[in-house]
Amino acid sequence: GSQKYINNMATIDNRKIPAKLYKQIVELVPILCVDVILILGNKFILVRRKTEPLKGELWLPGGRAYKNETLLETAKRKVKEETGLEAEDFKRVGVYQDFYDKSAWGVLTSSMSVVFMAEVFDFVPKPDKTVSDIEIVDNLPVRFLQNYEN
Repeated sequence: GSQKYINNMATIDNRKIPAKLYKQIVELVPILCVDVILILGNKFILVRRKTEPLKGELWLPGGRAYKNETLLETAKRKVKEETGLEAEDFKRVGVYQDFYDKSAWGVLTSSMSVVFMAEVFDFVPKPDKTVSDIEIVDNLPVRFLQNYEN
């Protein structure tokens, strides 16, 4: 009854959505994400993803926004979590929408990302469990550039 509903809501408000429920959400609605164009000098910092979508590919740090978290807070959290880097001067610069054949949940997924840009001055990366490598590159991924709107 209502107590079960309240317990489920508490789980969602704690930002940990049960896997079975999150799979349904991914299947049914686009996921709101934040991606960050990280700049180091005149180059970009990208992460190599360990999970779908885009498993094994170099991509911008980023991910799902949490309820009761601003987009800027999400941007800062995702950079810190995925790269361990300190970034400064976050600016919202555009949006990125994409549709993927695969997700970490084995279902089709789509996301709408609010894109920020930020600068890194000290490159001492500490990748988290979702990232296999962090690289400094000359160009942003082609797929990102094709779907990015500023």
